[in-house]
This record gives sequence, structure tokens and C-alpha cells, in this order.
Amino acid sequence: MAVVPDDGRTAMEVLQLRYDQPANYMNVAVLACLVYDILLTLPREVSLIWMSRWTIHKILYFCNRYVPVVFFATLLIVNTDANISDHVIVESILVHRTWVVCGRGRRTLACLLSLFAVNLACNFSGTADQVTKLVLVPQPERLSRLGCDARYTLSYTRMWLVYLGWASSITVNICYLAILIRKTVNGIQLSDLPWYKVRGRFLPLSCLLVRDSVVYFLLVFVMSFAVVVLQSIFKMHNPALNAVNATVMPAVYSMTMCRAVLHLREAGTGISDGGVRLGQLPTLGDYAGLDLALEK
Repeated sequence: MAVVPDDGRTAMEVLQLRYDQPANYMNVAVLACLVYDILLTLPREVSLIWMSRWTIHKILYFCNRYVPVVFFATLLIVNTDANISDHVIVESILVHRTWVVCGRGRRTLACLLSLFAVNLACNFSGTADQVTKLVLVPQPERLSRLGCDARYTLSYTRMWLVYLGWASSITVNICYLAILIRKTVNGIQLSDLPWYKVRGRFLPLSCLLVRDSVVYFLLVFVMSFAVVVLQSIFKMHNPALNAVNATVMPAVYSMTMCRAVLHLREAGTGISDGGVRLGQLPTLGDYAGLDLALEK
């Protein structure tokens, strides 16, 4: 049913609703993708995650896996604009795993927490700037909608804060990845073999973690870079475009990190080699000790 606007205010409200349509379609697509991915991995998740003992990492995994699903389902029911990100949960998992690989040292923990705090501070500054510019849009008289419809005054949003948040996230993730690669390469060098000939023969779980971390980083980099470029072109004036960052990115965080954790659990229990040669386990205690620490 078409709505014929009778004044400028109604025309503006109808325009806002037209902007909401792509965002709602995106929410439906992301929710379907998340549910489908959960169904695909549910048998492995039950045996490897649900049946294991309760740890901080297990709690973070459940939050990363199911909080986005609950949020997007609620978002579709309420039909209101909101934003939640898996960013903090995923960063916590990365910090924990990187710290374990590096031997749980205090200096390493202090370094990782400092990077974590810097990343949160940079992203929080952009969020705070946008929240201070929220304006309430009155409900259309002839169109019933649930919830409170609040929007940003996008023309006044500082783009440099968007760039700062993106740059800090990428830089911190590069640091995490560099720490993992450095620790793994140092262990490989003890075997007197070139790194390109190892192929997971030594430190198989560490090599698997590095491989999955590289895939995760590339996915996050490509998606976030595309969003930043589009936001720069349109100067954040298109609410439908901004909805991509609030819907697609949490799904990318959730699916990639959960797949990486499941790969590690499968490799650690011997269910699957995850693409590395688990049949040739390391013989030195340093190798075995580090790999076993990953699953504690």
C-alpha cells in the first residue's frame, strides 16, 4: 500500500522508512546466515564446546556465537534502529589465545591489555561522538512502528573518528597476528628446518591457529575497508549504507572466530588435523607443552 505524503514532514518520514528497508533486509539475511552456520557446526559444537568444562574462553565463545543471533532476532521483532557489536567479545578471545600461546607471561599480558584498551578507546570515541548527535524522529501519524526511532545527524559526524577507529582495529589485530607468527616461527627455528618445509610438523596447533588467524584478519580487513571507503564516498549520508557496518561486521566476527575455535578443538582432540600434519607430533617438550597449553 502506497502512502501519499501531504506535507514535507510526512515526505521526510516516508524517505526515512525507505532507507530502513535495505537495513531490515540486511538484518534478515544476516540472521539467516548466522542460524545456518550454527546448524552446520552444531554437532561439533556440542561435542567439543558444550561438553567441555566451563572456562572464561567457553563463556566468551557462547557470547560470540549466540548474542548476535538473539540481537538480530530481537531487532526484527522490535523493528527499531540499534547497534551492537561482537567486537569486544572477539577481541577478548584473541587476547586470551595470544596470551596462552606466548606462555602466559605478565609482560605479554600487559602488552595485550594495553593494545586492547587503546583499540576500545579509539572506537569508543567515535561511538560517543555519534551518540551525542542522536535525534528523535517523531512517529508517522498513519504508519505504526514499535520502539523509539532515533537517528544520527550524519552530516555532522566526524569522519576522522571513523578513520581512527578503523585504523586502530586493524593495527591492533596486526599486532596480535605478529605476536602469534613470531612465537610460532621461533619454535620452528629450533627444529633446524626452513619455515616453508615445516607445514605443521612442529607445533601443529600453533600453525593452525596462525593460519586461521590470517584468514580471520583478511576477512575483517576486506569487509571493514570496504565499509570505510563507501562511507567516505557518501560521507555517511546514507543510513542504509551505515547499516552494513552494524549488521554484516558482527556476523563476520562471530562466524570466523567460532570456526577458528572449533578447528583448534578438533585438532587438539585428534578428530581432524585441520589441514596440518598432526600425525608427526613434536618430540621436544617445549613443542608439546606449548601446544597442550592452547587447550587449557
